[in-house]
Amino acid sequence: MGKIAVDKIINGLITRKVCVMHLDSLKIKNFRILEDVTIEKLGHVNLIVGKNNSGKSTVLEALALLASGFNPEVMLFISNNRNVYRHLNTKDIESKVFSIENIISKSNEDPFLNWTYIGNQSHYLTFGYVKNGKNNNLDIDREKGYSFTYFIDDRDFMNFEVKAMSNRALFMDMSENSHHMKKKAFNFGYITTNNIDLNLFASSWDKIALTDDENLVLEMLKLIDSDITNLAFLSLVDSETRIPFVRLKNIETRIPLHQMGDGIFRLLQIILEIPKSKNSILLIDEFENGLHYSVQPKVWELIFELAHRFNIQVFATTHSWDCIESFSQVAKDRTDMEGVLFRMGHSVRKSDKGKLIATVFDEDDLYNLTKMNIEVR
Repeated sequence: MGKIAVDKIINGLITRKVCVMHLDSLKIKNFRILEDVTIEKLGHVNLIVGKNNSGKSTVLEALALLASGFNPEVMLFISNNRNVYRHLNTKDIESKVFSIENIISKSNEDPFLNWTYIGNQSHYLTFGYVKNGKNNNLDIDREKGYSFTYFIDDRDFMNFEVKAMSNRALFMDMSENSHHMKKKAFNFGYITTNNIDLNLFASSWDKIALTDDENLVLEMLKLIDSDITNLAFLSLVDSETRIPFVRLKNIETRIPLHQMGDGIFRLLQIILEIPKSKNSILLIDEFENGLHYSVQPKVWELIFELAHRFNIQVFATTHSWDCIESFSQVAKDRTDMEGVLFRMGHSVRKSDKGKLIATVFDEDDLYNLTKMNIEVR
């Protein structure tokens, strides 16, 4: 699909560009497994590759915190995103101490004196905490707790007490201080690898129903099946869950979307995040999930065009070589905007002691490497 076809899909949907949180570089320090990572160059569309446990998804989580202005709901989300404690019941989860100390890297001898930094000189987030009292155990008295401090960009330090480090207590304490946290935040789209909550999915659709964005969604779904004419989320009998259905040309009955394969479901998931991401960032974990390799170039063409038209900076991760090849070709063809790939991996320098680093490939480097079949994953 060429640029003319893309223009037809997007026709009439150009929005006014606003200068927001687009990053030309990124530094992440003391966040999860990332002790000190610097990505010296970022593009309009960025693809992150690397082996398992190399920090790809961690980069997306850091960007989500930065974009949200350290919103407590986002902190709670990324604390639970890995499902580390999925085998525990609700009561155990609420009493388990794992939130901040799993977020802040333990690169120093005393993890409670670490500070986390995410961003660059134009936009950054810094946060840290220290324990109160003399109790050095994680299962601390709820009345003692922690002193938590953070600041965004050049704003004054913002302090509040965290009575306990359990997930629920942390969220409650952060929420009480959320009037500070909303001072500098941006909307953003975030697609994880977790199972889709269909009711939240339906809610996203409701927000764009009967708008130009609804037309955009339908046109993009036609990339997978050109016979799609309409989409709606409907409740089944005796169920509160709303299920997506589509209508196809020359077929009278409604068809559940999941019967059409994982690819179209994944594409709809990406599309519904576009309105949230306008003039901000879109985060996509494992871009290729459910997308057949043959359709990936078309999806990348649309991602680049939507990023251009709606002023969206995209960050996506992948394990797929087909995804890397299609990304590199589209990035090469789009001379009006830059696509960048960076690989997360362990440094081979002895002085780095195997820490995770990022290696950047711009579109020219990447195109030449893929043509020579040199592995960059």
